[in-house]
Amino acid sequence: MEAYSDPTPQRIYDDIKYVVDTYGPTRNYAKIDGKWLVLVYGSGGEEAASRWRDAKTMLAADGYNLYLNGNVGEASPKTAPDPWDISWVLGLGRGPSSGALVERVHISVE
Repeated sequence: MEAYSDPTPQRIYDDIKYVVDTYGPTRNYAKIDGKWLVLVYGSGGEEAASRWRDAKTMLAADGYNLYLNGNVGEASPKTAPDPWDISWVLGLGRGPSSGALVERVHISVE
């Protein structure tokens, strides 16, 4: 949803809550360290980080703990790592911006 618009924190909250409530109980939804894995594409910039930070806080307050994997574009202290638990940069060509993870983790379905 981030790649196509600039959703408000409330919209992010509503969408993520729906997905977790609908698909979480199937046991086919990935978790990391007991947190729901959410992949966010096109989440670069300070404004996106701020919206996702606010939504993540709102969701956690209601018991929805998320592990956010964000495509941050160019990482900066204001965009990575907070709110992202892991972030990555996707670029064209070779070098550090050609799909490099800022942090590496092992992902498994619980």
